[in-house]
Amino acid sequence: MDNQQGQPPDPQAEASPAQQLGHQLRKGLDRIGFEADKLLRTNRIRSEATRLQEQADEKLFGIGAKVMELAERGAALEPELQALVSQVKKLESELGRKKKELEAINGETWVEPEPPPALRHVPVKPALQPPAQPRQTGGQPGNKQERPSRKSAPASSAPPAQEADRTCPVCKAQVRPQAAFCASCGYRLG
Repeated sequence: MDNQQGQPPDPQAEASPAQQLGHQLRKGLDRIGFEADKLLRTNRIRSEATRLQEQADEKLFGIGAKVMELAERGAALEPELQALVSQVKKLESELGRKKKELEAINGETWVEPEPPPALRHVPVKPALQPPAQPRQTGGQPGNKQERPSRKSAPASSAPPAQEADRTCPVCKAQVRPQAAFCASCGYRLG
Protein backbone atom coordinates (compact mmCIF):
# COMPACT_ATOMS: atom_id res chain seq x y z
CA MET A 1 0.00 0.00 0.00
CA ASP A 2 2.82 2.38 0.86
CA ASN A 3 4.32 1.78 -2.55
CA GLN A 4 1.10 2.83 -4.22
CA GLN A 5 1.07 6.23 -2.47
CA GLY A 6 4.58 7.07 -3.67
CA GLN A 7 6.44 6.58 -0.38
CA PRO A 8 9.63 4.49 -0.38
CA PRO A 9 9.41 1.14 1.36
CA ASP A 10 10.77 0.91 4.91
CA PRO A 11 13.99 -1.09 4.57
CA GLN A 12 13.80 -2.47 8.11
CA ALA A 13 10.20 -3.64 7.71
CA GLU A 14 11.10 -5.91 4.84
CA ALA A 15 14.69 -6.77 5.81
CA SER A 16 15.65 -10.06 7.41
CA PRO A 17 17.31 -10.09 10.85
CA ALA A 18 20.71 -10.67 9.22
CA GLN A 19 20.21 -7.67 6.98
CA GLN A 20 19.11 -5.57 9.94
CA LEU A 21 22.23 -6.62 11.86
CA GLY A 22 24.45 -5.79 8.88
CA HIS A 23 22.79 -2.38 8.59
CA GLN A 24 23.35 -1.69 12.31
CA LEU A 25 27.01 -2.72 12.03
CA ARG A 26 27.58 -0.45 9.00
CA LYS A 27 25.87 2.40 10.81
CA GLY A 28 28.04 1.81 13.90
CA LEU A 29 31.23 1.61 11.84
CA ASP A 30 30.30 4.79 9.98
CA ARG A 31 29.77 6.54 13.33
CA ILE A 32 33.12 5.30 14.67
CA GLY A 33 34.87 6.42 11.48
CA PHE A 34 33.23 9.83 11.71
CA GLU A 35 34.23 10.28 15.38
CA ALA A 36 37.82 9.11 14.69
CA ASP A 37 38.16 11.52 11.76
CA LYS A 38 36.71 14.31 13.86
CA LEU A 39 39.17 13.56 16.69
CA LEU A 40 42.14 13.50 14.29
CA ARG A 41 41.15 16.83 12.73
CA THR A 42 40.55 18.38 16.15
CA ASN A 43 43.94 17.23 17.46
CA ARG A 44 45.71 18.45 14.31
CA ILE A 45 44.09 21.90 14.56
CA ARG A 46 44.74 22.06 18.32
CA SER A 47 48.42 21.18 17.73
CA GLU A 48 48.73 23.89 15.06
CA ALA A 49 47.02 26.41 17.35
CA THR A 50 49.41 25.54 20.19
CA ARG A 51 52.41 25.97 17.88
CA LEU A 52 51.10 29.36 16.69
CA GLN A 53 50.46 30.45 20.30
CA GLU A 54 54.03 29.51 21.26
CA GLN A 55 55.37 31.53 18.32
CA ALA A 56 53.20 34.52 19.27
CA ASP A 57 54.41 34.25 22.90
CA GLU A 58 58.03 34.20 21.71
CA LYS A 59 57.45 37.34 19.61
CA LEU A 60 55.65 39.03 22.51
CA PHE A 61 58.53 38.14 24.81
CA GLY A 62 60.91 39.59 22.22
CA ILE A 63 58.91 42.83 22.14
CA GLY A 64 58.99 42.98 25.94
CA ALA A 65 62.73 42.35 26.02
CA LYS A 66 63.28 45.08 23.43
CA VAL A 67 61.19 47.56 25.44
CA MET A 68 63.11 46.66 28.60
CA GLU A 69 66.38 47.15 26.71
CA LEU A 70 65.24 50.57 25.48
CA ALA A 71 64.23 51.55 29.02
CA GLU A 72 67.67 50.49 30.31
CA ARG A 73 69.30 52.70 27.68
CA GLY A 74 67.19 55.62 28.88
CA ALA A 75 65.07 55.92 25.76
CA ALA A 76 61.86 57.92 26.09
CA LEU A 77 58.91 55.55 26.25
CA GLU A 78 55.23 56.21 26.20
CA PRO A 79 53.79 56.52 29.73
CA GLU A 80 51.91 53.20 29.46
CA LEU A 81 55.06 51.37 28.41
CA GLN A 82 57.08 53.11 31.14
CA ALA A 83 54.50 51.99 33.74
CA LEU A 84 54.72 48.41 32.49
CA VAL A 85 58.54 48.56 32.61
CA SER A 86 58.36 49.75 36.23
CA GLN A 87 56.00 46.93 37.15
CA VAL A 88 58.27 44.36 35.50
CA LYS A 89 61.31 45.71 37.38
CA LYS A 90 59.39 45.54 40.66
CA LEU A 91 58.37 41.94 39.95
CA GLU A 92 61.94 41.01 39.02
CA SER A 93 63.26 42.45 42.30
CA GLU A 94 60.62 40.49 44.26
CA LEU A 95 61.60 37.39 42.31
CA GLY A 96 65.25 37.96 43.25
CA ARG A 97 64.32 38.22 46.95
CA LYS A 98 62.27 35.02 46.75
CA LYS A 99 65.15 33.18 45.09
CA LYS A 100 67.49 34.29 47.91
CA GLU A 101 64.95 33.13 50.50
CA LEU A 102 64.72 29.81 48.73
CA GLU A 103 68.51 29.43 48.68
CA ALA A 104 68.65 30.28 52.39
CA ILE A 105 66.00 27.67 53.19
CA ASN A 106 67.74 25.05 51.06
CA GLY A 107 71.03 25.87 52.81
CA GLU A 108 69.58 25.17 56.27
CA THR A 109 70.69 21.98 57.93
CA TRP A 110 69.12 20.08 60.75
CA VAL A 111 70.92 20.44 64.05
CA GLU A 112 70.59 17.55 66.43
CA PRO A 113 69.34 18.77 69.80
CA GLU A 114 71.57 18.38 72.83
CA PRO A 115 70.83 15.30 74.91
CA PRO A 116 69.24 16.00 78.28
CA PRO A 117 71.75 16.94 80.97
CA ALA A 118 73.18 14.02 82.91
CA LEU A 119 71.46 13.36 86.19
CA ARG A 120 73.53 14.61 89.08
CA HIS A 121 74.03 12.54 92.19
CA VAL A 122 71.94 14.05 94.94
CA PRO A 123 72.78 12.61 98.34
CA VAL A 124 69.83 11.22 100.28
CA LYS A 125 69.16 12.71 103.68
CA PRO A 126 70.13 10.30 106.44
CA ALA A 127 66.62 10.16 107.87
CA LEU A 128 65.22 8.94 104.54
CA GLN A 129 68.01 6.47 103.86
CA PRO A 130 66.97 2.80 104.15
CA PRO A 131 68.73 0.79 106.80
CA ALA A 132 72.12 -0.41 105.68
CA GLN A 133 72.25 -4.04 104.66
CA PRO A 134 75.35 -6.05 105.37
CA ARG A 135 77.43 -6.58 102.30
CA GLN A 136 78.44 -10.05 101.39
CA THR A 137 82.03 -10.43 100.54
CA GLY A 138 84.33 -13.08 99.69
CA GLY A 139 85.00 -15.87 97.47
CA GLN A 140 82.43 -18.33 98.74
CA PRO A 141 81.04 -20.24 95.78
CA GLY A 142 77.52 -19.23 94.84
CA ASN A 143 77.73 -15.89 96.61
CA LYS A 144 78.01 -12.86 94.44
CA GLN A 145 79.51 -9.66 95.62
CA GLU A 146 76.92 -6.92 95.76
CA ARG A 147 77.72 -3.63 94.19
CA PRO A 148 76.98 -0.58 96.22
CA SER A 149 73.72 0.98 95.09
CA ARG A 150 73.81 4.31 93.37
CA LYS A 151 72.03 5.94 96.29
CA SER A 152 74.53 4.71 98.83
CA ALA A 153 77.58 5.48 96.70
CA PRO A 154 79.81 8.07 98.29
CA ALA A 155 79.70 11.45 96.62
CA SER A 156 82.80 12.22 94.61
CA SER A 157 85.09 14.95 95.71
CA ALA A 158 84.34 17.02 92.58
CA PRO A 159 81.46 19.47 92.87
CA PRO A 160 78.26 18.45 91.02
CA ALA A 161 78.57 21.31 88.51
CA GLN A 162 81.86 19.89 87.25
CA GLU A 163 80.39 16.39 86.99
CA ALA A 164 77.50 17.61 84.83
CA ASP A 165 79.92 19.41 82.53
CA ARG A 166 81.76 16.23 81.49
CA THR A 167 81.74 15.94 77.70
CA CYS A 168 82.83 13.35 75.17
CA PRO A 169 86.15 14.31 73.54
CA VAL A 170 84.94 13.02 70.15
CA CYS A 171 81.37 14.30 69.69
CA LYS A 172 81.27 16.86 72.54
CA ALA A 173 78.01 15.40 73.90
CA GLN A 174 77.43 15.54 77.65
CA VAL A 175 78.05 12.23 79.40
CA ARG A 176 77.19 10.88 82.84
CA PRO A 177 79.94 11.30 85.42
CA GLN A 178 80.64 7.54 85.84
CA ALA A 179 79.91 6.53 82.21
CA ALA A 180 82.43 4.23 80.56
CA PHE A 181 81.13 4.92 77.02
CA CYS A 182 79.59 7.96 75.35
CA ALA A 183 75.83 7.40 74.91
CA SER A 184 75.86 9.48 71.72
CA CYS A 185 78.79 8.10 69.68
CA GLY A 186 79.94 5.05 71.70
CA TYR A 187 83.50 6.31 72.31
CA ARG A 188 85.20 4.54 75.25
CA LEU A 189 85.84 7.13 77.91
CA GLY A 190 88.99 7.09 80.04
